[in-house]
Amino acid sequence: MESDLVKKMVRGLERSAAYPHMVGNVKLLETHISWVFLTGDFAYKVKKPVDLGYLDYTSLEKRYYYCEMEVRLNKLIAPEIYIGVVPITGVPECPMVEGNGPVIEYAVKMKEFPQKDILNLALARGEVPPSALDSFARDVAHFHANAPTPRLGASFGSPETIKETTTQNFIKLLEASDFSKYKERVNTLFSITEKEFSLRVDDFENRRDNGFIREVHGDMHTGNMAFIDGKIIMFDRIEFNEPFRWIDVMSDTAFLVMDLMDRGYSGLSRKFLDSYLSASGDYEGISVLRFYLSYRAMVRAKVALIRGGQVDCDTQEDEALKREFEQYLAMAERYMKPAKPILIITHGVAGCGKSTFAKLLIEETGAIVLRSDIERKRMFGMGSDEKRAEEIEEGLYAPEAIRKTYSRLETLAGFIISAGFPVIVDATFLKHSWRDRFKHIAQERGVPFMILDIQAPKAVLRNRVAKREFEGLDASDASLMVLEKQLMMDDGLMEDELAETVVVDSLHMADSVKEAVLEIEKVTGDVLVEG
Repeated sequence: MESDLVKKMVRGLERSAAYPHMVGNVKLLETHISWVFLTGDFAYKVKKPVDLGYLDYTSLEKRYYYCEMEVRLNKLIAPEIYIGVVPITGVPECPMVEGNGPVIEYAVKMKEFPQKDILNLALARGEVPPSALDSFARDVAHFHANAPTPRLGASFGSPETIKETTTQNFIKLLEASDFSKYKERVNTLFSITEKEFSLRVDDFENRRDNGFIREVHGDMHTGNMAFIDGKIIMFDRIEFNEPFRWIDVMSDTAFLVMDLMDRGYSGLSRKFLDSYLSASGDYEGISVLRFYLSYRAMVRAKVALIRGGQVDCDTQEDEALKREFEQYLAMAERYMKPAKPILIITHGVAGCGKSTFAKLLIEETGAIVLRSDIERKRMFGMGSDEKRAEEIEEGLYAPEAIRKTYSRLETLAGFIISAGFPVIVDATFLKHSWRDRFKHIAQERGVPFMILDIQAPKAVLRNRVAKREFEGLDASDASLMVLEKQLMMDDGLMEDELAETVVVDSLHMADSVKEAVLEIEKVTGDVLVEG
């Protein structure tokens, strides 16, 4: 359809009479690839007849195909929103949705929900509790774990495909004359990205070989989510480009981590990542996370550039999109800067508040937390919420199980440090030999080492463990009997460990968090440890 006819059709679809049901006012939303017409009860999404290289909607047949594909993919994650594909008939000046006669266009028909429920708007109003994001992180981990893997021989997720996708993203930016003043910065970042890619080629290969390439969302940010009835729902999966959808699950996750950080929700971003990793166990994915965080920021920069270059974008919007471009470029640059990791371990018996304190530090430091209670159960094929009542030297608490748990934590901690992230290992570390092994890991990798000695009165410990045991909501299975034996087993910190120890009063955690953050800043040289 010619450009002027397209404009006439868009104007025509803003008429209430264009729809087969009662409509008050029609509201038009526009992106760089589609128009969405809000009619009150239903929303109709029409694809723009554009060819952006990575996307081709130039023919009616292609737009129909991708409308069908969009509905098929999104009904799997949001069946309450997606209805189907409907024809638009008539003439451009007077189109009719679901009318009779020759088809001039197609639309994806959806159940309309209040625009205020879009997640980024709900977050801005402070209506989304952290628990909803924790629950959503578990939903995403489940979605990823059950998503299809590529057919044999497909190139999805290969290093070559990743490089091609990343390269094309930069080329699109560098070809834009309107952004010429940023070309030096973009070229520099392009070079840094290529070097990082070269360093991560083996990691990309391992991710592909180990089944982490899946058919996922592909565009998972807060603008493609809604907060409805206390639950976060994803929608608008990428349908137009298979390599954008068949990707590493960590690339999918990185988009939301980056988006939350960009919107000023650094604490929520870090908590989401922590909850996702805890649910999925995909700590090996940390090796490619920074690469994907930077890539995702540049994808959003590209979208801002494309939208700013479209002829129907007014001056005020154009200026806003340029600021958006600058913001995303700066984020991509920060993610590619060398990090200053630190290895932190906890010390304390059941009920002292190790996990609570570690979670508070996540929001401030962006550290990756490894929790022994969860990793122990994962090794035994158990979910974090599964319970198994056992004595301290049996089953999950048998000496061999403890040895394997610490060995697994060692491996993961080394992996995370090598990827450039701070790590907190949340375990009792009652034995000096256990603590010494982790100190040796830090020394081997040339990073600072810290012990968080978390203390609480024995009466408080007993009350907390009894309450936790009664409620049955925590990953820990430690009983009062386990607590008493831990108190007897604790070696206590040695004199030579005190210089690298921060004492935490679990009755006054807020003050202890400030002290710990200051110490982390001191030993890493960062004003704020970035995650």
